[in-house]
Amino acid sequence: MRAELTPRRIVLGGAALTLGLVAAILLDTHFPESTETINDPVATKAAHDLLLEVAAGAGGMKRWSEVGVVHARIRDQWRGPFSGLSIWRTGEVVAGFSVRDVGVRHDTAFQFADGVRWGYDGLPWIAGAESVASELIKIERLSFALSQLVLLPFSAITSGSKAELIAPDIISIRFKYVGTGLRTEEWRLYVDPATKRISAVVLPLTVSDPSPHTRCEVMGWITVDGISLPSGFRCALANRLRVDLHTLEISELTLGAFEEGMFSAPQAKRDPT
Repeated sequence: MRAELTPRRIVLGGAALTLGLVAAILLDTHFPESTETINDPVATKAAHDLLLEVAAGAGGMKRWSEVGVVHARIRDQWRGPFSGLSIWRTGEVVAGFSVRDVGVRHDTAFQFADGVRWGYDGLPWIAGAESVASELIKIERLSFALSQLVLLPFSAITSGSKAELIAPDIISIRFKYVGTGLRTEEWRLYVDPATKRISAVVLPLTVSDPSPHTRCEVMGWITVDGISLPSGFRCALANRLRVDLHTLEISELTLGAFEEGMFSAPQAKRDPT
């Protein structure tokens, strides 16, 4: 039995199609700009020059080269409906975070209130809790994303990643993703033309899929011992709706010296099998 095609059904069908198209446009989370990278040497040099200018305003590369380890307290709060998107075990996390800039890779260590430690020193590891494959994947992703965010703008330079100026004050940068050989992950950095500081970052929400993207607005800056780093990020879906996802707060920032074993754990904790 076939449904009769009536004017009312045609109108309703057209309305549903229109709503679907509008929803698709509003929910699309690809990069906001249509401009793509074109491997232009001029654009590459312009991006490098702008990044150096931004870094100079944050303390300069010479001062940064003298920094051993960055320590901070992080608080990541995910909005209720979106807590399931969080890479953490829960939708709200408070932890100590230490990171060491060693170029392409960043060594990291997370210290939680229950005594459990996570980290990355070329391989992800867990100390004080059972090591499982899914947790190690999370640690690798968190170490990559948080180290790049917390150490901006310096991480964009020391990582040796390819960057292009794709529009005035918008830099496309392809970070080399840790632990995956030649794999890269494209981020977009927005520079405030007045202050020459990074105002926002657009990055993939997950590493397994280039979409959806999240846009993280820089909340402010903390200056410690001549180095300025972000004080946090407000992150939303990178689309026209700008649905709030989570807020990452960075506080108690200190700079310290590297100590042997700071970013490593017993080898037994690396293998989930």
